[in-house]
Amino acid sequence: MAANNPPGFLQNAGNTHTAQQMRNYFAGLLAGQTGSATAQIPRRGVNPSLGGAYQVTAQASPNMSVLVLPGVAYIPGTENTTQGVYGCHNDANVTIAVTAAHATLARIDAIYVGVRDSFYSGANNDFVIDIITGTPAGSPTAPSVPVNSIRLANINVAAASTSITNAMISDQREYVAALGGVIPYPNAGAMSAGTVFVKPGQLAYDQTLGDLYLRNVAGSGWNRIFQETDVWSSYTPSWTTTGTAPSLGNGTLVGKFKQVGKTVFFRSSLTIGSTTTVGTGNWMFSLPVTAISGLSQTCSAMVAQGSNVYGSVGWINGTNGIFRTYVGSSNTGVSNTVPNAWASTHTINWTGVYEAN
Repeated sequence: MAANNPPGFLQNAGNTHTAQQMRNYFAGLLAGQTGSATAQIPRRGVNPSLGGAYQVTAQASPNMSVLVLPGVAYIPGTENTTQGVYGCHNDANVTIAVTAAHATLARIDAIYVGVRDSFYSGANNDFVIDIITGTPAGSPTAPSVPVNSIRLANINVAAASTSITNAMISDQREYVAALGGVIPYPNAGAMSAGTVFVKPGQLAYDQTLGDLYLRNVAGSGWNRIFQETDVWSSYTPSWTTTGTAPSLGNGTLVGKFKQVGKTVFFRSSLTIGSTTTVGTGNWMFSLPVTAISGLSQTCSAMVAQGSNVYGSVGWINGTNGIFRTYVGSSNTGVSNTVPNAWASTHTINWTGVYEAN
């Protein structure tokens, strides 16, 4: 298709602007996109601030129906790559009936809001808030939603259920933001959804944790740039050796880390227990986040064996993401016999900062 003339809002253009043109002009004001990187299909979702943001909830007295709360949804047309975006305003609660449960099998139903446009298919010109009843099965899957629509929630209808509770409703809403704005997500899982294309440099906000993220330069992941709670996350390092593998037994091996952009801060601790087997060979411990490859980075460690305390320097190998600590001027790695024989309550603690992959 060539240039689509006249351009939007040109004076004295009369009635030559089509509905599709206008939808595309407004689509350009939304952040992100949906579908392939070449399709001009804008990002889908609901406004997170207006009304109840199309949230699906159980009835106050649960029965075989659900409520869809008021809100404003922006639904991209998916029957044509330049169909543009439709605005769908719902100003009251909508009750959706759920089909009776199967006697012995579970199923998953889908609640959606969708546009019907006779210019592209069918005979209707409206939008609907409706349900797709899933197929009962031993391992049920959620049904697809129609073209020109967005999924609001999945309902896990257990066998022989007689009412729908909030615990059975899985929120599937996506949120929209204006171009250049911050896209809110209900949680980290929603941020990683592969069906939504967000360009590098776009900001996103995790509504569960209160963290702010920046889409990376490759457009394939998120870098956290602000953590509201400012806490360190826990992780359990794996422990290996260059010889016989160790066994933790009743010992303890713990770790914590914090990532800010590409910088990872971490600290970990191993305490030998009475049933710990230290194995043979040099000790190595995994990192909380894979380190950048091709660049060795250092960290520090302290070995405490009873009244003997040793300082050491660690080495982070970005290729396989391991940590190895050295003790003394001989650069002999910590092992089952270095710096001395290990016994219950002996510890090694290490900490460091490195660049993530």
